[in-house]
Amino acid sequence: MNNATISSYGIYQNVALSSLLIVEYVKTYQEEIKKEVEFERLFVVLPFCYTEVLVNHSNGKSNKIKGLINLIEENKIIFQSLPLQVSELFTDLTKTIQVGTNLNILEFDPENLSVRYLKTNKKFSSTNKEVMELIKASRKLAKWVSKLTDVEYVSFFNLR
Repeated sequence: MNNATISSYGIYQNVALSSLLIVEYVKTYQEEIKKEVEFERLFVVLPFCYTEVLVNHSNGKSNKIKGLINLIEENKIIFQSLPLQVSELFTDLTKTIQVGTNLNILEFDPENLSVRYLKTNKKFSSTNKEVMELIKASRKLAKWVSKLTDVEYVSFFNLR
């Protein structure tokens, strides 16, 4: 699989969309486990959501860990490249959190290195099918990651 295939959603990559994906992830994660998201659990959101194959293949998968395991098994090569993508998108991640903070949608806790969704009346809707697929993938990823222990998270996403 070449880089063009791996990052084909990269054409959509911008701070506003990335912020939306992070907000939806944090909101869903927080709903799942009733606490804020540890900063390191945000690392995989943008690489995952901007990889079209992962977005497409996550659709229809179970929200249980088995769904994530199946996705990893089906896309081993892509999951092996995630650490590089995490590194490349780290600056974008920090910018997106800053945007969410500036809009009073997210709150970053520097002491605990965590991000919290602030309840808001702001609702997002789009008629753009691709954007909605990215949001759906972000939410599904949050459901999976919220069920993982720290060791499983590092192991499943090949992070060190």
